[in-house]
Amino acid sequence: MNIAFGTLLLLILLSPGFICRYAFLQGPYSRKNFQPSISDDIFWSVIPAFFIQLLAYTFLKFIGIQPSPRDLYLIVTGNEHVNFELIDASLFRFTQYTFVLLVISYLAGASARWIVTRYNLDLKYNILKVANEWHYLFSGKLTKEKVDLIQMDILVNSGNGTTLNSGILEDYFLNKDGGIDRLYLITVFRDNDYELPGDYFVIFGKEILNLNLTYFSLKEPVSAAK
Repeated sequence: MNIAFGTLLLLILLSPGFICRYAFLQGPYSRKNFQPSISDDIFWSVIPAFFIQLLAYTFLKFIGIQPSPRDLYLIVTGNEHVNFELIDASLFRFTQYTFVLLVISYLAGASARWIVTRYNLDLKYNILKVANEWHYLFSGKLTKEKVDLIQMDILVNSGNGTTLNSGILEDYFLNKDGGIDRLYLITVFRDNDYELPGDYFVIFGKEILNLNLTYFSLKEPVSAAK
């Protein structure tokens, strides 16, 4: 019983890292939606948990709640001296500690995300990237300037051979592997010759051979990417 209960508590103690990572990666096409690497999981889960534990412990001591590291250690390790009287005596304080811990974890992750995106630190350091690489490209964030619309020149392989379709990006969807699933374009011209009818022109990722993107503000083009 002690081992099982201690394992549960150990998972609770490690949960701040997972919650912090979840809050940090909240958003459209965030990296959490795709397959993470082992190093990412370790960095964003285990390591932050240690520092958040220290922060929560210090905060509780500051407001007058004194967690007992000794009691917690005995419970988690399944020491033979652990009994339900100890658990009962420590349960309320541990519940307080856990609640404060989870709140701090979420706020830490959300605050870190705001700082990283506000100051474009995710564009400088790969380890701080919060979204899939296609999202950075299709949102125009790579320009570090305000983008009002994106013109796309897309070379596709269709049943009639290779064609060039040019239009304004209206929306896009990525697949579970992080690749392009489909693009929604408006005001589409084919081979720079004639405009295609319809409200939306959908291009599936598997048909795309090449992409050329041009970012526009209301005044002038700010950059281009190939």
